[in-house]
Amino acid sequence: MNDLFISIDYNDREFEEVQSFKAALEKDYHCQIRPKWIPSCSEGAELWMHIFINSEIYDFLKNIIISGLIWDGIKYAGKTYIFTPLFKHLEKLNTDNEIYGGIRMERMVLQFDDCKIDIYGLKTNFTSILSSIFNKIATLKPRFEKEFGLKVINIKIPVYTDFEECKLSVFLDKWMITFHTGYPKKIYDFKTDSLCDLT
Repeated sequence: MNDLFISIDYNDREFEEVQSFKAALEKDYHCQIRPKWIPSCSEGAELWMHIFINSEIYDFLKNIIISGLIWDGIKYAGKTYIFTPLFKHLEKLNTDNEIYGGIRMERMVLQFDDCKIDIYGLKTNFTSILSSIFNKIATLKPRFEKEFGLKVINIKIPVYTDFEECKLSVFLDKWMITFHTGYPKKIYDFKTDSLCDLT
C-alpha cells in the first residue's frame, strides 16, 4: 500500500497524453488530477503538483541518514511511501510533451506534517536531482535550526527559477529558508556555504 497522496493541476489546453498519465498514476497512488484554466499566452504542458507525506520531515530524513534514500520504499510508523512509479510516469509525460519543450513544472510541493519543500522548474532526472536535494536538506536543516534556535518550516528551491535548465547545479545554487516564526527569512548560498538576509 502506498500512503502518498498526490494532487495535480495541469494546463487544460496544451498538454499531450495527460489522460494516459492520469490513468497510469491512479493505478499506483491516491490522487486528484484536475485541469486548470490558464491564459492563452502559456508555454504549454504546465503543471502544479502537491505531494502529501503524512509524517514529520525528520522521520523521513532519518531513512536517508540510516540507509540512504530509496525512492521505491520509504517506510515509517506503518506507512510506506513509494515515489519511483511517479518519477517514471513524469519522465514519460515529459517525453510525450517535447512539442512544448517538455513539461513545465511550475511548482512541486512536498508537504510534510511540519515542513514544506517547494521545488520549481523540475521536469526530468527526478530521482537523481531529488536525491541530491534531500541529502542536502538532511545536513543543512538541522544546522540552520541549531544556528537560529528555530524550526525550519519551508524551503524554496531554487530562489531563481530557470524553466529552461533542468540540471542539478540550478537546484543547488540558492535556497530560501523560512523559520516557524516567519522571520527571519534567509537565503542559503551553496557557493559561499552561508546564510544571508532576504533583501
